[in-house]
Amino acid sequence: MRRFALLPLLLVALTGCARLDPNAVYFLVSEQKTFHGDSFIVPLTDPDHIAHARALIDNPENAGSPIVVAAIERCTACDGINRDLLNDGNYWSWCVTAVDGFADVSAEIYDGWPTYVEENLDAWFDTTQGNIAFWSYTVTRELTSREVLSGQLDQKMNSGHSAQSGSERTQ
Repeated sequence: MRRFALLPLLLVALTGCARLDPNAVYFLVSEQKTFHGDSFIVPLTDPDHIAHARALIDNPENAGSPIVVAAIERCTACDGINRDLLNDGNYWSWCVTAVDGFADVSAEIYDGWPTYVEENLDAWFDTTQGNIAFWSYTVTRELTSREVLSGQLDQKMNSGHSAQSGSERTQ
């Protein structure tokens, strides 16, 4: 049975359906207090953004600026990466393509949640020009490449960030 658990990763690797950026560190963004129960993946490459994301995981009460301010695009730009890891790893039809930074507040027009964006994709893009800043969501976990590609969270690592660098994570 264990051999079949690696089959999805092998298929992804052989078909090229998902590609991890070797310079990115991937993080799970989910609610601070569960209401909608969904999540999305954000890739970070800026060292300051990565450091802040890790601070949010390690010390969420004192890190400040919990809101991820980002641009999203439809999945043609996603490389099969963005998933709802809290709900069976289902793919979203959109993904984060650029992170502007982190904020304490944002314009209300950018507030929402992943499922709402998915269910109202055309209207979301028409209204926000593809920007998000979900008020009740923040970085909650650093992800391994296995978690990103398989769509399943490793249960043994419930929180905190991994000691691996982005390049180690993608090998």
